[in-house]
Amino acid sequence: MLKLPGNTLTRFSLVFVTLSLAACGGGGSSSTTVISQENTGGGTPEDTSSGSDDFVGKEVQDHFVGADAILKAGVYSVVVTYTDEREPLVGPMLLSATGNFTFPFGDRVTSGTLIYDGLSDSEGSYIEGPVVEYELFDEWVRTPESADKKATIVGVVPPDQNVSALLDTGALVEEIKITRDNSASNQSLRFDQIAGTHEASAGSDPQIMIDVDGGINGVDRGCILEGQVTIPVAEVNIYELSYEASGCTDLPEATGEERDGDYLGIGTFTPAGSEGEGSIEFAASNGKIAFYFAGTR
Repeated sequence: MLKLPGNTLTRFSLVFVTLSLAACGGGGSSSTTVISQENTGGGTPEDTSSGSDDFVGKEVQDHFVGADAILKAGVYSVVVTYTDEREPLVGPMLLSATGNFTFPFGDRVTSGTLIYDGLSDSEGSYIEGPVVEYELFDEWVRTPESADKKATIVGVVPPDQNVSALLDTGALVEEIKITRDNSASNQSLRFDQIAGTHEASAGSDPQIMIDVDGGINGVDRGCILEGQVTIPVAEVNIYELSYEASGCTDLPEATGEERDGDYLGIGTFTPAGSEGEGSIEFAASNGKIAFYFAGTR
């Protein structure tokens, strides 16, 4: 369990809206989003009409990879603390070397891009960037129509600590701290490691098949999935993926038209152990809805 920092930031605000966080229950809830109704850290990002708009980062950035990185790409633990008596929330964050990230938290998926603009001082280096929140209905999630679900994240990476960052919201959220899981992050990644047929715990649908060149084929309740995995940095256990969903059928939580489209996402791989044959986890979105998948070969 991560230890919470003793100090509380007041200067830096995570401008994700506090709407969903305020609605969360106590420590038993795994739901969290980080949103703010007041975009004090920057303007609201443009409306997202395709998955390509959720993530700004396209190329590997030195700011997120290597010993001199401002904040190292990898798998992070997130701790959200509140100003009231509720227990902290703990969940994951996946940060790519492109700066793209996702929080697949409980019944929410929040995706966006962190950007380092070169500003640093004695308190640390400053990061910010656009985010979009999706609400989960079963395994698919839908972007709320209201613009307050699209915002800007603002935070600080402490000096000489490129494996953690401090973020803050007003209202009920006191602070958000992200801390890198070095053991999970520093595993090298190759296509042949993640190749195979991955099935969700509920059965063979959804099902994701990855070949030895990173090609994706899959099915999800009427959708045909086809695309490609990319590995931005082989030394970091984070991959990005893009795929097209076509022929999708209507579901109670989303229409076939909403489910169709081009998706971008971020994932990580858990190697085979004594109880399994290796598993993948990723969250991807097409600008209308997003898809979270966790499956085992």
